[in-house]
Amino acid sequence: MVAVLVVSSLRLFVWPSLDPPGRVDAVLVFAGGGGERQAEGARLVRSGVASVLVISDGGDSSSASARACAQRSGIRVTCVTPPTSSTRGEARAFAALAERERWGSVVAVTSTYHLTRARLALGRCYGGMVASATVPPAGSVIGLPLKILREWAGLLAAGTVQRGC
Repeated sequence: MVAVLVVSSLRLFVWPSLDPPGRVDAVLVFAGGGGERQAEGARLVRSGVASVLVISDGGDSSSASARACAQRSGIRVTCVTPPTSSTRGEARAFAALAERERWGSVVAVTSTYHLTRARLALGRCYGGMVASATVPPAGSVIGLPLKILREWAGLLAAGTVQRGC
């Protein structure tokens, strides 16, 4: 049982499957981290993957995402504040924006450990094609087990009480 949990954790949160981005309508950066997610999103836009960078501030005006929204960096940036401070809320906010803008494809950028849950939420809320890009988690590896436990809790909630968008 422990071996299954460890292998599953490694597969879902340390080495998740990736869908490398091609050309898409937008790059979406999920809130969190220490700025590495936002930097990767900006890098993708500058490299021509998309013409717009969408940054979710996660509902926290002091976050790295909120700071990135305040710094216009020579690329088209759209910032969204989700209705709730959650991955699900971020997916809802992006889906509403994508519908208004008629975007049919996105690259989701988040930390490696968060990708599985972020893709699940986007898949439930957004009908377009979702590719993915990840960054290593900010800080030391020591905090990774706690982040993985939080992701397991989030997946449990998404599979039981939060099944819809």
